[in-house]
Amino acid sequence: MRLLYLLGWLMLVGAFLSAAAETGARGMLPSAGALIPAHDLWQALAPDGFASARRWVETTLHPTLWDPLLTGVLTLPAWLLLGGPGMALVWLLRPSRGPTDDFDPDSVFLYDRLAERAREEDYTDDDDRAPNHEDRPWPEDWDGVVEIDEFGLERVRKPIAADDEDTDKDEPPPTRRPS
Repeated sequence: MRLLYLLGWLMLVGAFLSAAAETGARGMLPSAGALIPAHDLWQALAPDGFASARRWVETTLHPTLWDPLLTGVLTLPAWLLLGGPGMALVWLLRPSRGPTDDFDPDSVFLYDRLAERAREEDYTDDDDRAPNHEDRPWPEDWDGVVEIDEFGLERVRKPIAADDEDTDKDEPPPTRRPS
């Protein structure tokens, strides 16, 4: 079982290498489409190996085994031919992991215990970094205007005194100097 598991990993490595070789073979085969069949990839990368494998299957095993069966299988991409069975072997034969001794089931509830302790010690969920408006720089009886601008920031305008309004009316409006 362990040997088949390692064979699955070797097949996955072969699938990744064949996908990289397929990318390189696109430069050698300009008429290649989106997926390059395994027999075209094999012929482009190792033409002598492809011819010797074909001769060996036809002479040693049977000639009809090559033409309808293996030729049909080799029309699939090489990364699929290696990656599919490799993934199946790795997934199905992976070593089983029993319960480990270092797992503490109480650690699952650690946050709950810490939150309960914080409530017992009168910690609140309030954000201590959030701005509060208790320590404003002006007294409560101040009659200035606090406006919220478009960014949500407070802008303080000083109060306009009654005699300031009269003096503004007597003075001419400020003129702009040309630049």
